[in-house]
Amino acid sequence: MEVSEAVFMSPDFSVDSFIASTRSTMTLDQLQTRLVELFGVLRNSMVELINKDYVDFVNLSTKLVGLDKAIAKLTVPLGQLKTDVEEIKGEIDTEIVKVDSRLQQHLRTREDKALLQRFLAISTSLEKLEKMMKSTGSEDPFGDDAGKMLGMASELNQLLFSVGQCRDLPFAAQALPRIDALRRVLEAALADRFARGVAARSTELMAQCIRTFAIIDKMDDALRLFRSLVAAPAVAKIVTKDCVGAAGEGLDAVLSGLLAWLRDNMAVIRCVTGAATKGIDLLVDAVWPEIVDSLMTKCSSIFSSGVADVFHRNYTAMQGFVDGVEQQCGTLAAVARLRASPALAALRKRWSLPVYFQLRFQEIAGQFEATLMDGFGLAEADSTDEVKSRPAAMLLVCVRRCWAPDVFVPALAHRFLKLSFQLVSRLAAWTGTLTCDGKSLTISDCITLERDAHKLSTVFPALVHSLMAPLLRAPPAAMAALAGAIEDALQHLDGVARQARMAAESHLTGQAVTVALDGARAIPRLYRRTGKEMPSTPSGYLETMFEPLHAFARTAREVLPADQLAHVWLLPCVKIITDKYLAGVNEVLVSVRKTEENLIRLKKMRGSQANVASGPDAGATDEDKIRAQLREDIKNFSVQVNLLGVSPADVPSIAELNVLLDTRPADSRTEDI
Repeated sequence: MEVSEAVFMSPDFSVDSFIASTRSTMTLDQLQTRLVELFGVLRNSMVELINKDYVDFVNLSTKLVGLDKAIAKLTVPLGQLKTDVEEIKGEIDTEIVKVDSRLQQHLRTREDKALLQRFLAISTSLEKLEKMMKSTGSEDPFGDDAGKMLGMASELNQLLFSVGQCRDLPFAAQALPRIDALRRVLEAALADRFARGVAARSTELMAQCIRTFAIIDKMDDALRLFRSLVAAPAVAKIVTKDCVGAAGEGLDAVLSGLLAWLRDNMAVIRCVTGAATKGIDLLVDAVWPEIVDSLMTKCSSIFSSGVADVFHRNYTAMQGFVDGVEQQCGTLAAVARLRASPALAALRKRWSLPVYFQLRFQEIAGQFEATLMDGFGLAEADSTDEVKSRPAAMLLVCVRRCWAPDVFVPALAHRFLKLSFQLVSRLAAWTGTLTCDGKSLTISDCITLERDAHKLSTVFPALVHSLMAPLLRAPPAAMAALAGAIEDALQHLDGVARQARMAAESHLTGQAVTVALDGARAIPRLYRRTGKEMPSTPSGYLETMFEPLHAFARTAREVLPADQLAHVWLLPCVKIITDKYLAGVNEVLVSVRKTEENLIRLKKMRGSQANVASGPDAGATDEDKIRAQLREDIKNFSVQVNLLGVSPADVPSIAELNVLLDTRPADSRTEDI
């Protein structure tokens, strides 16, 4: 470690830390030597600094001579000045306290004055109101003077404000009984005057009363009066206890009557509402609650969800009625208040929409499930969707039923949409349980089901856009999600087509594969030590093997295009059969080769000559005959594939068959000769 001046200039320098850190790099003697050298350097630097600034040091000492006396002379006047400042500060603090005390006294005086003014205002208002009440000498303190009514209301409002400012004081508490008595008289007079206005159908008089109620902050009382005097009697005449039957008979007449009354009286309602303060709507706050309460109390049978058709008819009629009431609101703000009103929320809560959907679900899904339980069958001839199978036709019927005007409910749109897609998924799941065994499905049924699945892939998206989307009224983001759901449905329909083809393939290839394997395995027995001639014709099992495919092709050509029949239906079946046949031929060749090798080794051991045929087939072994028969069979195999309309070039396993027969080990007969 290098010891420099900077180490000692550090503010956190510690001798112990310094010694501990240098012990690892130098000995104590080396450290002492280095410190002595550094001390000499520092001492020389200090001497040089003193010599450099020596004149300044001498001048500084000269200038400081007599400075202490000058400082002593200044001490006395500065001390006197400090004493004077402290005395002045004390006097100022005393004056501040006095001023603050006077200000507090002035504030209390102002408060007392204001309180006295309130006392005088309360007393004056009370005397004025009591004098106005007594001056009429009748039950109606207003007489025919509308200005007097408004003046008394304003005076009472001012009185209530003044009392509110000093409610905790004894004077205000003593005045409260008199104020309550005046308020009761005024409210009773307003109620009576409002009733006379209703009886005389005087919108001006009712508006004056509503305006007066607003001044004294009693709009709740005004709403109750309007509801009890105007809305309740009119609604009671229309909505009676027996006006609606158990099945909703007469509901349309009741709702039409209510709308007619609203249309006839909206001018009065708007005029009276205009006199009220902002935020008060007599239609929403008085008339509408009365209508809803009467309907829920006297027509409770319309909310029953026992019969789905009746429930839907009643619900639709009520929704139409609500729309009619919204048209009477006049402004968008009034419509918004109606939709947010507690009365409308209570009305909507009475409708058991989940129960209604369960009934429709059981009806629609049950009908579809019953069709699936009946098994596959052909639809009626008058089907307009060009689907031939009964399950596909019933799927379209049930989907359309979900969105029919007498079934669909906008509030349940999401559930009916889900049910529509669930029906498609159910059809796909049901198809996966079918087998082409002649009982649950025939070959013809598989073709029909596959065609219907492709047809549904076109019809179903069209139904979504033409039938569902207009009723959903969904925003663009929701429509994008709907497009994703359509893709899922199309995948299910593709699954239906795929399951139909797989069922047909399983049926068509099952028997053919068995015949192919049995026929190929039987060839060695026909030529092993039997002395038969070299084969020149194919085996008979090939026609048997391809007969199901030929029969299917003859039937399918009537309903399927040739290209679709060859590439979609027949080609997969031919590939399956060829793959199995290739495995069987390879197995036969391996077995034949092993048997031939064993026979040759056995004859060598016995010292006998190999069994060589005589006549036209002289020199041909049994293995040669077996290979020749397989070669003839493979040629005929390709012919049969061509007859089906499938190109052998599209079947890789056929080329592998030819290669397999062309490849054989060196002729073992040479060794015997």
